[in-house]
Amino acid sequence: MSGMPRRLIGASELGDYRYCQRSWWLRRAVRRGARGDHPHPMAHYVDGVHQHRRHGASVAVSRWLLVIGAMLGLMALLVLGWWR
Repeated sequence: MSGMPRRLIGASELGDYRYCQRSWWLRRAVRRGARGDHPHPMAHYVDGVHQHRRHGASVAVSRWLLVIGAMLGLMALLVLGWWR
């Protein structure tokens, strides 16, 4: 560890790490790759970006499905209450 240069980590980088450790690691790998320490960092980074976008889209769809399901459940309760 004494041979490695120490690098300051900013508050925004801590926030990035807390949000997604993998994304934080990939971003660091891209920076290291620019210095030649990592063989193919950009390919990993681009793959990670695509995976995050796909995941974000599936989360958005699941939220809409949850809202629609709650509305249908409420409508069913209202119809059931009206029917009696």
